[in-house]
Amino acid sequence: MTSTVSGKALRFARLETKISLLAASATCFTACILVALAAHLSSAYSALALREVNALVDEDLSHVTRSAYNLVRAEDEAIREYVRTSVKVARGIFDRAGGLRFEGGRRFLTAENQFDGSLARFELPRVSLGGMALFPESAAKEQPLVDEVTRLIGASATLFLRANADGDFVRVATTVRRADGRPAVGTYIPAREPDGKPNPVVAALVAGRAYQGRAYVVDAWYLTAYEPIVDAQQEVIGALYVGINQRAAESRIRDAIIDLKLGRSGYVFVITGTGADRGRYVISQGGLRDGEDIWDATDPDGRKVTREIVSAALALDPGEMTTIRYRWINPGEAAPRWKIARLARYAPWDWVIGASVYEDEVDIYRSTLTRGNEALVRTMVFAGLGFALLVGFVGARLARTIAVPIARVTVAAETLARGEAVGHIEPVSGGELGALASAFNCMNERITAALGELRESEANYRGLFENALEGIYRTSFAGRPLAVNPALARMLGYDSAAEFLAQVSDLGNQVYENVSDRALVLDELRARGMVIGRETRLKRKDGSVIWASVSARIVTGRTGGESWIDGFIVDITERKAAAEALEASRAGLARLIAERDALLHEVQHRVKNNLQVLLSLVGLQSSETASADAAHALARFRDRVLVMTLVHEALQRSPDFRSVDVAQLALTLADSLRHPEQGGLSPENAPCVENELPSFRVSADSAMPLALALGEVLSNALTYGRRPGSSRIRIRIYRESEGVEAALIVQDEGPGLAPDFDLMAGAGLGLRIAMAAMAQILGRIETASSSESMRFRLVYPAALEFEPDEPRPPAPPPPDQRGGANIDGDAV
Repeated sequence: MTSTVSGKALRFARLETKISLLAASATCFTACILVALAAHLSSAYSALALREVNALVDEDLSHVTRSAYNLVRAEDEAIREYVRTSVKVARGIFDRAGGLRFEGGRRFLTAENQFDGSLARFELPRVSLGGMALFPESAAKEQPLVDEVTRLIGASATLFLRANADGDFVRVATTVRRADGRPAVGTYIPAREPDGKPNPVVAALVAGRAYQGRAYVVDAWYLTAYEPIVDAQQEVIGALYVGINQRAAESRIRDAIIDLKLGRSGYVFVITGTGADRGRYVISQGGLRDGEDIWDATDPDGRKVTREIVSAALALDPGEMTTIRYRWINPGEAAPRWKIARLARYAPWDWVIGASVYEDEVDIYRSTLTRGNEALVRTMVFAGLGFALLVGFVGARLARTIAVPIARVTVAAETLARGEAVGHIEPVSGGELGALASAFNCMNERITAALGELRESEANYRGLFENALEGIYRTSFAGRPLAVNPALARMLGYDSAAEFLAQVSDLGNQVYENVSDRALVLDELRARGMVIGRETRLKRKDGSVIWASVSARIVTGRTGGESWIDGFIVDITERKAAAEALEASRAGLARLIAERDALLHEVQHRVKNNLQVLLSLVGLQSSETASADAAHALARFRDRVLVMTLVHEALQRSPDFRSVDVAQLALTLADSLRHPEQGGLSPENAPCVENELPSFRVSADSAMPLALALGEVLSNALTYGRRPGSSRIRIRIYRESEGVEAALIVQDEGPGLAPDFDLMAGAGLGLRIAMAAMAQILGRIETASSSESMRFRLVYPAALEFEPDEPRPPAPPPPDQRGGANIDGDAV
């Protein structure tokens, strides 16, 4: 009834009303359609832009991480080429000097293990280069070859002699410095490292091959190159070395990595991956925490963040990256925030490289898009309500005004979604439609700029595949190669990747030595999805065979259809040969060490026994001598032989055969040299010797001269050290230290020397022997006397004192002629 009335009313309504109603209806309908269409398009545009922003953030992290990784690798490759060229320069200087010349004869040398500081005694030939002797004593002088190499190229250089069949190499000339600044001459590279593993440098040299790479040199890591030196029979007798300290290389790229930025506060960091320094900052944000140990860093949730980062990076293949999410706080920040880090690992330097950014900074872009979408929808709703209020032709024209811009925006959005360029959309009017066009233009500019950066990043790193040092390939499951890089083609003996692809169609039959090896690789791929480090034998173009390490994984296309195999191949032929060569040298090592210890013990035992026989003979001769002077002389001779006997006995008791406890030796000397029957002393008035020496040791080379001098001074004090009117002799022995010199002090209560006594001209035989012995170790004797006491001061270089964990000091040069004058008599 009501609809009938309304229909009649409309039918009979005025034309203006009908037109108005039609315009209003059309306008309202159009407005509703436009609002719905705008909401739909805005949602689509926002989703598209959000996906692009997420992809750009991920690509930016990967881009910065790759930049840092490639920067480190480029520096490493440049240094490798530099040391490779430098060792050739060293070889040229070596050849120009005429090579090593054997002067005849051999000598024993005690050298220090560069890893643990232990000492080993080697027998080396006497050799020279260019007329200059090659032995550790020359370290303080101009050294042949190495000084010229360092002056020419700036890198450190070393000349080695091979010490034995095991492959220990001794530095006989070097510009490498220890931590205290001394040249490292007299140190050696052992065939086996402290953990028992073969030393890779020695393995290569003993096999007659050059070695290049990162190596531990004395007390730091260096980027090095080694070349073997062979004799006429092609036997390896030595080696040349050139290297650069890794810390110097790190400093060249540190500023570049620190300057890499992501967003407002993102940065790149580097952490050590393994070893004693694992989890230690190499490069931190702004360099403020460099060197800090963050291995146990824990976030508020109790996660060991650094350990997770290092663990994730160590599982990566060369050039591969992964992402980790965690909470982190830097110094100066109020609270921890969620962070995203893109990780890579550069194994040759043991570096974990990460590019990190806070998530809330990334969310700013997402929030901006969301707010823009909401604002756009609101704008369209208000525009629709406005359109509904218009009537008549104004409504129709306004509908057309709305439809045309929306259509232009729709076409532009579809064009942009296809990845094609979209020009600037000029707003046809102001108000909401103008705001819509401006918002779209702004979004279009941002997406276009982001796509441009993406294409630029892709172009910058397109050469990664072509310039990689490892062999990289892609094959079908049937064995047909789809792509290989030049490194793999060269590894297998082909001139180029194109030649390899043209000539090889079946990897199993043409590249693998055994077809079954590839079948095993395929089985593991199907079972695990990847293969890591499988060792196999491959055939080169000329038919020769190499050992290789194969790593691969299955890759599936985006549509989930066709799959193929991507992988890496590394030539490990040299490593396998080195392992086989070193295995042959293991058996004799324990036997040689046991024989050396037995020989040292036997030598000391025989020397001591011979001296004991000599003491017995002197005693027999003294008992047969009627002359008191002769008996006295024989007694003094016997005392001196006794001193030598006691030194050898102390060496035999020493756990290392290399040093003597001076305090114990002095006490033994004093007890052995006492003669209560001399000087009218009765046994109950025997000399009193107060030994106040602290326990310290000197090397075997220095013990004998020092003991002879001390024995002579003690004998003199025991004979002449009685105070007038007293029947007892009191002697005090103590020690002084004055920096580079140390002194043993023997002080008695005797009458002392005459005021005009000349030590050089008036000394007796005993004192001259003492002076000659001290001169032998670059020392001297000083005297001071008064009417109440006589003091002898035996001064010697403090460097002669010996610590078991330190290298033995070098033997001093022969004494000069001033300490060897002939004098007779025992008295001062």
